[in-house]
Amino acid sequence: MSALFHTPLTAPRQFVGAVDATHERVTPCPRTLEQAFGPASDSGVLVPMDADKPLHPSEKLVTRASALAGLFVIALLIFERIAS
Repeated sequence: MSALFHTPLTAPRQFVGAVDATHERVTPCPRTLEQAFGPASDSGVLVPMDADKPLHPSEKLVTRASALAGLFVIALLIFERIAS
């Protein structure tokens, strides 16, 4: 990911012996969104795709069939629990 977006470090690197202390940490280092994802991370507005479109009839059918299958499985589990 660092090859795609060049993000300069906010602080100079600190070398401890032969180990780069800024990259070899055991604990996580908190960063802002801009530090983590670059300057373009906060500039856009998120717009959900197809948010205002109604469901296609086949999507409605699959949703209803999945709900019925889930209820059937729950009923089977309850019946098995009662029967044993």
